[in-house]
Amino acid sequence: MPVFSLSEDQVAIQAMAKEFAEGEIRPLAEKLDRSPDPIQDFPWTLVRKGSGLGLRTVALPQEYGGLELDYRTQLVLIDELGYPDVACARIFSQNWKLCAEIADCGTKEQKRKFLSQFIEDETFLLAGTPPASQPESDDALSTGERKISATRKGDHYHLNGTARFASFGPVAKLLLVEARSGAGAKEASLFLVPTDTPGVSVAAFEDTVGSRIDLKGLLVFKDAKLPVANLLGGKEGRTFSDAFIAAGNIEVSAHAMALARAALDATTAYANERIQGGRRIIEHQAVALSLADMYIALQAGRSVLWRAAWELDHGRVDRALTTSCKLFCTEAAINIARNAVELFGGSGVMRELPLQKYFRDALVLAHLGASNGADRIATCAILAAEETGRPGEGRPTESAPKQVLYDSRKLSPIEFEMTEEQRSLQRIAREFSEKEIRPVAEKLDRSENLLGDFPWDLVKKGSKLGLRTLSVPKEYGGPGADFQTWLVVIEELGRIDISLAKIFSQCWKLARRLGESGTQALKDRYLPAFRDDDTFLMSGASTEPGSGSDGHLPYDAPNAGVMLSAQRVGDHYVLNGRKHFVSLAPIAKLLFVTARTDKTVGTSVGTSTFLIPRDTPGLSFGAVHDKVGLRIYFQGEFNFDNAKIPVENLIGGREGFTGFDGAASNIELAAYAVVVARAALDATIRYASETSRGGRPLIRHQSVSAMIADMYQEIEAARTLLWRATWMADQRKSDRTLTMSAKVITTEVAVKVCLSALEIFGEDGIVRASPLQKFARDALALPHMDATNPINKIKIAKLLDAWSAGKTPEWGATTARY
Repeated sequence: MPVFSLSEDQVAIQAMAKEFAEGEIRPLAEKLDRSPDPIQDFPWTLVRKGSGLGLRTVALPQEYGGLELDYRTQLVLIDELGYPDVACARIFSQNWKLCAEIADCGTKEQKRKFLSQFIEDETFLLAGTPPASQPESDDALSTGERKISATRKGDHYHLNGTARFASFGPVAKLLLVEARSGAGAKEASLFLVPTDTPGVSVAAFEDTVGSRIDLKGLLVFKDAKLPVANLLGGKEGRTFSDAFIAAGNIEVSAHAMALARAALDATTAYANERIQGGRRIIEHQAVALSLADMYIALQAGRSVLWRAAWELDHGRVDRALTTSCKLFCTEAAINIARNAVELFGGSGVMRELPLQKYFRDALVLAHLGASNGADRIATCAILAAEETGRPGEGRPTESAPKQVLYDSRKLSPIEFEMTEEQRSLQRIAREFSEKEIRPVAEKLDRSENLLGDFPWDLVKKGSKLGLRTLSVPKEYGGPGADFQTWLVVIEELGRIDISLAKIFSQCWKLARRLGESGTQALKDRYLPAFRDDDTFLMSGASTEPGSGSDGHLPYDAPNAGVMLSAQRVGDHYVLNGRKHFVSLAPIAKLLFVTARTDKTVGTSVGTSTFLIPRDTPGLSFGAVHDKVGLRIYFQGEFNFDNAKIPVENLIGGREGFTGFDGAASNIELAAYAVVVARAALDATIRYASETSRGGRPLIRHQSVSAMIADMYQEIEAARTLLWRATWMADQRKSDRTLTMSAKVITTEVAVKVCLSALEIFGEDGIVRASPLQKFARDALALPHMDATNPINKIKIAKLLDAWSAGKTPEWGATTARY
């Protein structure tokens, strides 16, 4: 798995960048934003100071005097430099990818000449003019047409045309310019153009609504005479590499996340202090839900950004991933900044506060490089080409030196670095799914007798393969699988039917819970019995007719949570009450039952968990709840009528302890949500590629391609947040906000993706023969399991509130960073 934490060197770099950002960038940010003449007021002193710290030469190879930091370390720098002002931070980061392009693709003479100049001159800045910056260019529609022409005459090229929105173009000393170098519109080459070349001029400064010091210029090339030696790489036909485009997407995404973090921090602090209606506004549920949505989007964006950088650091250029990363991060930044302005109310639009600037800057980030609309079309074209096996319509993929084309979407969720044990389990689960689950999935989904049709043969076969006992601790003869291994197996078990897969994973959660929280006597009694009995299923019984998700609320009130009573009488407890939505009732042999052992105190100390065998006297079974989705993974009711439970059946051997592992439940549900969403996306791409409307495939209609691109980018962001939360949990660094955020965003994305897929399928999606209607039904069930999403959001907001006040609640951890 990728590492979602910082090395010691990165921590030191982070501290240096933070000190520079707070000491040098923050004092200038507001003044530069209001400057009547941004070119005249360009912060050259800031550039020189940053250059002295190496901030301009971050990506330059060490052999040329640079730091040669990898992309993940660049993210750490941008996160701190961009926090007070993304425009000032881009003065430095803009140069990183351009220097890397010259270092990777230039001739020896070009590198010696231009990189040496860059090192020696601390005010030497670079700018690029890709096709998207050229007026009337059709590159946004993936035709690759360039409007700047380069005509060779002897040992020179003559450049003619214009380029707009070239970042720092008015102050740069060297331009990387893509120009049409052949007879066809797509026959282009890349040139190194010093800005003092005769015929090169800045016709106008294009003042933008935000990021104003990120100077945009209208550059004019009028018969600019350029030596053939300035043709990048020494040959025609070389354009900006895929690695360069990927690095650009990562850079813009990182700035978007730095801005979003600043906006969220400011809003949380304001909501913590602002009183309205007699209480702080963070205590109003509408505000809490909004803050949680902002936080979840931020963490999802940061996770997929980290993953994209990890891929690039390993020489893997995935155009769809990096483009969708930019889409998600920039649009998340816009939404977070907009919500911040709304939560500040009238103060949000006042110029003396930074909220309105965050919003304006975010709008500009979304239009750097290609616009997000163009990126959607390009992303969908890549996905369609991969699905159909046909070449893409856009510019051919060319790997830069040291780069390898790579498609992470074809791999399992943990394909970064799978162990041999995980690969073996992956093969077992995949084969079992195809041979055992696929033949019965549709029939079981349509069953009108869920108890009678329960697939015991399938359970027994899966159990003998180890699929039921995946989390039995090693000391009890099991594999003791970690959460990352869960993702691998869920991906394969659930890709055909998550309802059947969940029969097995439900047991993983509870076996893990027993192994980690049970007394020695309980573990010795039940774990061997569970391990050896292929029909031994376990279930949790928490929800009641009058108490569901409120039991998960972070409000420690005596009148909240479960009300099933457990009164101690001698060496027993007597239980009375009712449970419903009990998974696999009544076939589970062991129930983990939460009950109130003390109703006079708050839920945190008044609730306990008992391990109760199904055949306990006084325990009776009620109705089965027939759900619209996840049907064979049914829930039912249990009634407790003076059921006597031995004291030793308290899971931790004491009252006030539940042993509930919310991280495990969140990870499991999030994994299934990703499986459903990806299945819906794959089916949609196939359908849209094969189905024609108006004389062309559906996927060639821009409205459809934009929907597919949105489905993909949201899945990848949510999916990577799940990996990050899983890694944190396995490292025992679990931040509950991450696992809750993963559950919320994945389940909401699954519903959204399935509904979008149904729109594209039209009437073909709602017939029972179509898999889409089942994906949608299953997806609808997931947000409501193990605490509804609004409840999880309220808990996240409570943690944000505590962190803002400098506190750490007992049920929280540390704030989630890289």
